[in-house]
Amino acid sequence: MSLETSDTEPFITKHGNDGPTELQSRDEEAIELILPKSRRPHRSITLSLLWKTIVISFALWGLVSITRDAIAHLRKPRNGACNCGSSIAEAKLRGCRYDSLSTSWLPQQCRDDELTAEFDKASPSGEWTYYSDHNSNSSTYTLEEIAMKAEMKSMKDRRFWVTAEWHTVHCFFFWRKEQRAAKLGTVIEFTGFKSHADHCTEMYTQFLPRDAVVFPAFVGFGDPEEV
Repeated sequence: MSLETSDTEPFITKHGNDGPTELQSRDEEAIELILPKSRRPHRSITLSLLWKTIVISFALWGLVSITRDAIAHLRKPRNGACNCGSSIAEAKLRGCRYDSLSTSWLPQQCRDDELTAEFDKASPSGEWTYYSDHNSNSSTYTLEEIAMKAEMKSMKDRRFWVTAEWHTVHCFFFWRKEQRAAKLGTVIEFTGFKSHADHCTEMYTQFLPRDAVVFPAFVGFGDPEEV
């Protein structure tokens, strides 16, 4: 009794003794045309390595450039670099001007006049108010009057008061001054704090009303003789 299998066996492509079928041969030829085995993987690896090399080179160049600028800025002379003397007459002879962002007389190399002019107009009303005492009903000063306070002998007489909003904006603008310094070559004056950023951060955490007149500021002649 014979069994017929032609109608019951599943359709599975088989390789006979003579090699692959004609259909497989054509498929393999098409693949060879699209993706040559001997070239394409090698070229892909080469391009990948080249791209990575370019990216790493640019990253290293940027790091070296930033480091070089930072070192050059830090190597600038510090002691008295922003000092304007002890009187307004002496300050003017040294080419100093009153800088409202720093609340101090500063020489040209320590000022960013463009940024300070922007700061002066950063109030919601377009002009900051400077108070003689820590309440909004106290008398106010003009910038010219504040600049003249630098010659006063006592800290109390050199003091004026500002709002919490003024202080917040001052902090942001001073950070901008520090960031711009590397490009412009500006020497950053001594602020009286080991870290001006830490001081500003501490003030932010108090969450004071914007119009609260709570911060004293003091007028000076820039850096002390020795910083």
